[in-house]
Amino acid sequence: MDLNNSEISVHADAEQESEAEIHNVNRGNRRYYLYAIICCALFLGICITIVLTLNRNKTHEEYTRMVLETLNAYTTGQRENTLTEIDGTAKTLQSLAVLIESQDDFDFIDPYLAALNEDSPEVKYMYLSEEEYRDALKQRTVLAKDMKVIERLKQGETVVTDLTFSERMGNIYCIGVGVPVVRDGKFIGAVRGIINAESLVSTDVYDPAQGEISAAFLTDGDSVILPIRDANERGVGESLLEHLERNGIEEDVIEELRAVYVPGNSQACSVRLGIFEGSPYYLSLTGLKYNNWHLVVCLKAETASEHFQHILNNTTYSIIGLIIAVILASIIMLLVVRRMQKKFSLDEQRYLLLERFSDTVLFDYDCRLDTIRFTSNASKFLRIHKLTQKDFLQHLNEIYVHADDQAQVRQILSGERGGDSGKIRVRLMRPETDDYFWSLVQYQYLYEKKTPISTIGKITDINEHMEHEDYLRRISETDGLTGLMNKGAAEKEVERRLAEGRKGTLFIIDADGFKQINDVYGHAVGDRALRFLGECIRQTYRGDDVLARIGGDELLIYMEGIENSESARKKAEQLEKYLESRSESGMPSFTVSIGAAQFPADGKNFAELFHAADQAMYAAKAKGKQQICFYKDIQKEKE
Repeated sequence: MDLNNSEISVHADAEQESEAEIHNVNRGNRRYYLYAIICCALFLGICITIVLTLNRNKTHEEYTRMVLETLNAYTTGQRENTLTEIDGTAKTLQSLAVLIESQDDFDFIDPYLAALNEDSPEVKYMYLSEEEYRDALKQRTVLAKDMKVIERLKQGETVVTDLTFSERMGNIYCIGVGVPVVRDGKFIGAVRGIINAESLVSTDVYDPAQGEISAAFLTDGDSVILPIRDANERGVGESLLEHLERNGIEEDVIEELRAVYVPGNSQACSVRLGIFEGSPYYLSLTGLKYNNWHLVVCLKAETASEHFQHILNNTTYSIIGLIIAVILASIIMLLVVRRMQKKFSLDEQRYLLLERFSDTVLFDYDCRLDTIRFTSNASKFLRIHKLTQKDFLQHLNEIYVHADDQAQVRQILSGERGGDSGKIRVRLMRPETDDYFWSLVQYQYLYEKKTPISTIGKITDINEHMEHEDYLRRISETDGLTGLMNKGAAEKEVERRLAEGRKGTLFIIDADGFKQINDVYGHAVGDRALRFLGECIRQTYRGDDVLARIGGDELLIYMEGIENSESARKKAEQLEKYLESRSESGMPSFTVSIGAAQFPADGKNFAELFHAADQAMYAAKAKGKQQICFYKDIQKEKE
């Protein structure tokens, strides 16, 4: 009793010393935790800056792309509106020209033109006969450029004139569309439509979600800005590209716009000009099919800029809030970890003391380093020389694991079995003898990126349990009288061998006149006779053959590799010789009848093979008993 108290006292002192040491270590770690928090905060601050910068750049690129795509779509739509205005006027004039050509009386023309002009306030329709053109030429009221237009009309061409200032139309800039009227191949006049130039650059179709259109105008093929409203308007008569260059627009942007001025190019091109007076400006350019004109649209994207800044600010606030939450959570986790660390350190000390009295060995296997570590009590149960062993799987065949179990040990340690955990039964060598004992190995995997990096487990001695289990299994599979297999065990074993394709012969053996032995000598003598028959069968057949009593006086044997009748007959004759010695042991006289069936010729499975052998056994009895009969022979006799 005093010794036990002394041991308990020693263990308590050890625990107190461990707790004191851990307390000192934890106190020293407080400064470390503070430094860790500061470093984490600095790291998170750097991460915030990087994330915000990348996010701002990415968001700015996305918004720029969105604005450019929207502006491209708008400019394309505006181009279609402009062309629709000109083409629509031309088609109306062409229809009117056809109508005039088909009429002899021209009195309808003036009322018709009046109706058209009333419906189309932006276009002034008129008709001039060939005589009126001649009078204008005589009076010299026609300019040189008008002469060229008249000549083109006489050639049958539909003409769209350049921009012209017209006092008669109300002091506006306009363009004219002329269509010749021809009768019997002769030019008799022309219908004309005068279009207000401002209608060609109307911005009514623009969606103001991105901002406002600050300017919309036309240029010629040399990028010279054409007058739309006022000849003195800012930029009129000046090259657009030169104007942009003087205002510091980047060269690659100007070159991108210059490419649009290639004749025949009608694709819309939108670019970001930059920030002017605090607002972002974008320019879009597309070609028209008339007179090498180009439509130019300038967007002041204040609304888009405000949306961009709003989203950026919200994102910034969200990230900062998230980082603050992470920092607070990290501080809380550090405090919790400190408390848990103290508890775990004490538990570890207790564990190291208690493992000395445990019959369970713990291990930790490093899958990457092929290194295994055992707890200190392992040497009491296993034949190991070191608690930490390197290159464990490389030298597994030299270690204390049974050769038949090394494959599955290799599988679980290397992680080939997958899953999270499992258990296996293996045989390990005792520390002092060469005997193996059964142990249960339970294991758990630790993963890193779906790859097992460590296998942790415990080894428990289950040898007594396995021996008891093996004893119960043998009892459940053994016939209590003869010591041979019982019917269920025999059927299961034969089915297994047949499934593996092992060729052989199945014998059904029946004792002749056994009922008479029981009736005359009693069941005790009958039991002795059956035990004697079982012993004779063990002496006759091989140790790896399936030997079983399947009920009453019937026995079953399955021999692998016996595929011909001659070998089977020799075994039957050998059995008869052993049975002839019965008189020496005081046994009553009896013989056996044997039916034989071969696999796979006489049956593909146990049921078919058993039925064939059973039929052959009854045929042997019918032929006079004390003989062997093969199923294939009785089949030939039936044929």
